[in-house]
Amino acid sequence: MTQEGKKKVTFCSSCGSVNIKPSYAMGTIDNRVECLDCKTLEFPIEAEEKFRQKFLEEKK
Repeated sequence: MTQEGKKKVTFCSSCGSVNIKPSYAMGTIDNRVECLDCKTLEFPIEAEEKFRQKFLEEKK
């Protein structure tokens, strides 16, 4: 039994990218992040890697 797919990742809830950074520049105190790929402010999803793969499949 491997840990494959069990690793937690945080990704953009809009496009599924993991290329995100906390947005302090916007003056928000809530925990939204800015996605560097789709340029939106989103609440990130923290989930297992396999969930993200499924999310990306459904986006297509």
